[in-house]
Amino acid sequence: MSGAYDRAGRIREAVDSVPDPELGGVTIGDLGLVVDVTVSATDAVDVALTPTFLGCPALGLIDADVRAAALTAGASSVEIRYVHIPMWSPSLISARGRAQLAALGIGVPGPDGTVCTCPLCGEDALTSASTVGPTACRSVLWCSACRNVVEIMRGADRGEPVALGPSRFHSRQGPYVHL
Repeated sequence: MSGAYDRAGRIREAVDSVPDPELGGVTIGDLGLVVDVTVSATDAVDVALTPTFLGCPALGLIDADVRAAALTAGASSVEIRYVHIPMWSPSLISARGRAQLAALGIGVPGPDGTVCTCPLCGEDALTSASTVGPTACRSVLWCSACRNVVEIMRGADRGEPVALGPSRFHSRQGPYVHL
């Protein structure tokens, strides 16, 4: 393998391994937030991320952590873009991410948008308790089998509305660019 390939792979791995600040060590790679990482011949890095929803308050932390990880892995400079195409949905979460979320008591809907089983007891006895959860990317459900309140990742593939906003605008975290 060439040195350039090794650096690009190392940088991509570093970006993928950045932990999400709201989800107890689950990485942004496993959550499906990393759309693309491009490394130039001069090691300048362009990272495209798709947030779980526009206006996520954790984007500033994710931005800083991605930048630090890429620079530590050998990037000469880092440009981070937040994109909404592809739009994030729970179907982008990896199998490892689903298992890590389940260990935290957070369920993930199936690829077809169906409600998952309870991450605590494994039963298919979940009913909606509230679309408002501890973060905007999670809802609260009730499991009638184990009688616990559980959280579930939410997004467009559950048929829930997702605000997209204009094709280009700026926030405190930086520009959102429609690709």
